[in-house]
Amino acid sequence: MSLVTCKEFNKLSHDEQTWYIWNGAIHLHIREVYGYRVNLFYFNEFYIELWYSINENSIKKIKSFDNSALLAPYLETIKIDSLLNIDSGFE
Repeated sequence: MSLVTCKEFNKLSHDEQTWYIWNGAIHLHIREVYGYRVNLFYFNEFYIELWYSINENSIKKIKSFDNSALLAPYLETIKIDSLLNIDSGFE
């Protein structure tokens, strides 16, 4: 499998993009937004969002980006409360 850049990925057809996602991308996180299940993947030093319509049972949008600032919506959904209450055993 040849590796593509973020810009090259955005120029691929929908079918080619999904092929790369299913055959090499690492699933990182999922969030729900306005009837969509947005899956976040990591591939070849960039991120990919796959927007899946829950009501229509279909993929509506695939978008890639390499700007980590765009990860903010995912970081907001990660709950670390339980980690903050872990007893380290150190006094």
